Amino acid sequence: MSSSETVRAAYEAFNARDFDAAAALVTGDFTMEVIATGETFNGPDGLRAFLQGWATAFPDAHVEVRSVVAEDDRATAEFVGRGRQTGPFPTPAGELPPTGRPLELRFVDAWELREGRLARMRTYFDAATLLGQLGVLPGEREAANKALARRWFAAMSEGDAATLVASCAPGARFHMGGRTQSFEEVGGVIAAFREGMPDLRFVVEDVVAEGDRVVTRWAAEGTHTGVLLGIPPTGRRVRMPATSVWRVVDGRLAEDWVNEDMYGLLQQVGAIPAPEQATA
Repeated sequence: MSSSETVRAAYEAFNARDFDAAAALVTGDFTMEVIATGETFNGPDGLRAFLQGWATAFPDAHVEVRSVVAEDDRATAEFVGRGRQTGPFPTPAGELPPTGRPLELRFVDAWELREGRLARMRTYFDAATLLGQLGVLPGEREAANKALARRWFAAMSEGDAATLVASCAPGARFHMGGRTQSFEEVGGVIAAFREGMPDLRFVVEDVVAEGDRVVTRWAAEGTHTGVLLGIPPTGRRVRMPATSVWRVVDGRLAEDWVNEDMYGLLQQVGAIPAPEQATA
């Protein structure tokens, strides 16, 4: 094979997930440098490990070779890699857990050949673009999760069921009222509140995020003009402060721990004596 054909065969082997075929193309003392991370991979086994790492993180990954320019024992390849990160991605700082996000990244590889086999390769890509697309640049994941929380409570206020469903991970769990509930069960609770307070709104007062956790301080507000939890209308304006601690997976709400002041709400609608009434 020509130098150009040998280089192209390496990318074809990756697309076919035939790592043995890729390893057969390189010399026994093959060296590979990942310029963006400072990593080095040696020999056929090193190439296998490198390719396997990408294939594990992006099982549907596919390489599209844009060009290969070869002369004698040197070649340069430009290609685009595409895939969705649904597996752990090995990095020098440790494994990056699956993000569920798609990636489209441009690469340039500089190859050196010896006696028709690949002897050295230096691969170049923009690590900041990679991390940005996966949502793991410092602060980016937290910003996205905070935006998700604000979007959730805005949809709660507007009764936007489509946004709530899209923002919620399959099998999401809500820990509230001393029990664990499903998304559908929580929907029933909100419907009961809206029956008692048709103008029900959810006000976000503060949002803090770190990693896959989001803490939101919020309040439910409305006018008690309907039957609320079996309590006849009082016409009173009521406010129930609460906090939610979320666990976010792949950009969607997977688990929520809610702490709400239900006792205070019942006092406001007269179902339970207020402190000043109890001591009168």
